[in-house]
Amino acid sequence: MFNIIKDLTSYIIFILTHSLASYLPLEIIRHIIYFYARGIGNATKIICGKNHYGFLIDHSLYMVGSNKYGQLGFYGNNAYKPIKIKPNDIIDANCGWTDHTVFITNSGDVYCCGYNFDDKFHLGTHSLRLLLHKHPIIKNIKMVSSNNKYCIFLTTDGNIVGYELYDRFRYNIETISCTLYNVLFISKNKVYEFDLSVDNYYGASEINVPGDIISIDCGNWYAIIHTTSGLYLQTFDVLGWQEYQHVDIYNIISIKCGPNHILVLTKQGLFSFKYNRLEFVKVDISDILSFNCGASDIFILKLDGLHMIPYPS
Repeated sequence: MFNIIKDLTSYIIFILTHSLASYLPLEIIRHIIYFYARGIGNATKIICGKNHYGFLIDHSLYMVGSNKYGQLGFYGNNAYKPIKIKPNDIIDANCGWTDHTVFITNSGDVYCCGYNFDDKFHLGTHSLRLLLHKHPIIKNIKMVSSNNKYCIFLTTDGNIVGYELYDRFRYNIETISCTLYNVLFISKNKVYEFDLSVDNYYGASEINVPGDIISIDCGNWYAIIHTTSGLYLQTFDVLGWQEYQHVDIYNIISIKCGPNHILVLTKQGLFSFKYNRLEFVKVDISDILSFNCGASDIFILKLDGLHMIPYPS
């Protein structure tokens, strides 16, 4: 009897959300998405845009949320129940905040869908709305970092697609992450950056922070560098990019950056803070398998499935 009621409730919600999609407040839509997605417990990665999300499960990608620009990879309305998209050998994916999705297959092929403003997919075209599209040129990709303005691709042999780097960087880049204005990358245990906001590209400059480099990650207006000496944060404001400052948090296991929020998993638990206000708030949840930053919520995978909780204030 319980299952019948549950299925009937799901069906009613499905019909209502599809027929009233244009009229529902975003807050309600987010909770409807959670209603359908909360049972996902075997995802290996969560990707978050502003209003669209993805779950990587056994090399398959399930997309849900807004489809205004075709960012879910198919024709049709918004999706409030996770929908599997092809192909079936996906190893990494990235939601470009409001309007696109890019993902990589095990063979290094790139697929992209959504808003292609200013040819950020490097397709040689300015078609604004693309459905699921296998990239005809870019191959052998192992990592992608993207936001509203840019898609940055890292090849399996350590090069960044579309940017001529000095010879000393070629074949040596290990990981990348981009803000709205620049790209950070790690090469030979050092962090470098180059500016995406200028027309003329002049190469990369080294960022000097104490300790050995562990990881990097970026939001729209900030960059984070995690080293053996701690966490270092650079922010962007009306005066431009500020100097890196040490963030007073320790015993770090991993970090995730959203557009405005940073999540830090430590041995003492999960903490949240905004990039422009270094006030740490502990997130009241434990036994975390995976997590990521949404626009208004934290997405957390535990053994019992997906949990979506608002950022603590």
